[in-house]
Amino acid sequence: MKFFSVLLCMFASFSVVLSQKATLDHAKVDERTLSAVQDHHNRRMEKLRSMIQERRQLVADHESGHRRLSGEEFDKATRQLRNFQRKLESMEQTNTREHHLERIEEMRSLHDENREDYLHEASFSNSNLPIGTPPGTH
Repeated sequence: MKFFSVLLCMFASFSVVLSQKATLDHAKVDERTLSAVQDHHNRRMEKLRSMIQERRQLVADHESGHRRLSGEEFDKATRQLRNFQRKLESMEQTNTREHHLERIEEMRSLHDENREDYLHEASFSNSNLPIGTPPGTH
């Protein structure tokens, strides 16, 4: 029983150390992470702009008679054009530093939740292993 108490204390202290290290790592990568989130946001907006241009060209070609689309294809292209434009407008309104920081915080929160779930599952799955068996080798 004493062995399990020691093991539990070691696991708890290890979890605290990991938590503190993760907090320090988050502080170090803020600007790099912010830049990555901003770049991703900008790439998505560029992709939407190109998709909007493609749909405009499809609709214009259809209306000029250059390339006739079926009724279903034309409806799909006009619907996509409207949706892509709305999405782009929405993304342009949220293209702020504050929004990107909120997004980073959401990602961190999900990461922390997943890490806690993993550690919780690992502690239960390792409790049935013989002493000295490395984790993940069951």
